[in-house]
Amino acid sequence: MIAYFLDHLTLQIKDIIVLSTYTLDIDEEVNNKSTLTIHRKPNADTEDYVVLKNKATIEYQGMIENIGNESGFNLHTLSLTHISNVFNRKVLLANESIISVTGIEDFIKVTIENEFSNSPDAFINLNYIEVTVLTHTPIIKSVEAEEGIYNFHTFITNAKQNYDINMTYTFDGSKLKISIYKEEYDTQIVDATISDVIGYSEVRELNYTAKVTVKAKDTGLIKSWYLQANRTTTEDPMSPTRVFGNIEIVAADNEEEMQQTALDVFTSNSYKHLIEFEIKKDSKVIEVDRLIVGTLIKLKTKSGGVFDSYISGKVIDSKTNAVFFKCGNLRVTLTDKLKKGVV
Repeated sequence: MIAYFLDHLTLQIKDIIVLSTYTLDIDEEVNNKSTLTIHRKPNADTEDYVVLKNKATIEYQGMIENIGNESGFNLHTLSLTHISNVFNRKVLLANESIISVTGIEDFIKVTIENEFSNSPDAFINLNYIEVTVLTHTPIIKSVEAEEGIYNFHTFITNAKQNYDINMTYTFDGSKLKISIYKEEYDTQIVDATISDVIGYSEVRELNYTAKVTVKAKDTGLIKSWYLQANRTTTEDPMSPTRVFGNIEIVAADNEEEMQQTALDVFTSNSYKHLIEFEIKKDSKVIEVDRLIVGTLIKLKTKSGGVFDSYISGKVIDSKTNAVFFKCGNLRVTLTDKLKKGVV
């Protein structure tokens, strides 16, 4: 594995280092950090970009959060955040109507240009960013902002989880090219019962949301939607296929957004579990490289049965011969709950 260090202002390559050890920890639920251990201090600074390549394959793209060293020894440890954290700051809400008129992808593009690459404050602009929109997905949904302020990185993370809006980052000379599109995932089959899968554990949350009541902030209208046995929803409380479960009450900015707001709550039902396992890197049965974070999977579990899930976390450690995966959006440790903001 080779690490390339790029200046965060100019994108010039500042250093190239062959890695001694590394741990890549990608978890979209808690925005985990990755670590690199290298044999000397890199010619790099906080916020510089890091691109990790294994031959021709890009394994990871991130930003330096800090560089650590103990007692003046040559060995240095770098803490990295995923490259999407270039957008991890609060912004003022503007151009919200683009989401419903043109598409959520277009809203993301305009926000990047107005706040990060071509803002009125030229001193802080990252004018090397070039954004392309490949799909257009109109959604009747407002941005969750407090007093017109919201975290843009949180927004794009939610857009990926709720609507499969993906962003890819490519360094091309003096440009960081970002493509925004609705991902059409090919569902992968993962058989957790085979010998290539080790260290399997499973936690499922048996309580799921079966009724969502939504109040419109603009008019005060209150409506409810109900989950049915076939996973569809209905507004009929007397539906013969209605199921029992938890009740959620949420607010929507206006009447037009009420149904989408309810559907977003129901969407999380399918992934209220945490399944962790490792797959041997040299597995001939499962294509480990195709299991990237966000991939939809059909998982055959050791407890029996096949159900739908998605890869929500992935850890690649140079010191082991297996890749560690997390599936689902449930986080059960206190540390992960705190990171996710659910405690």
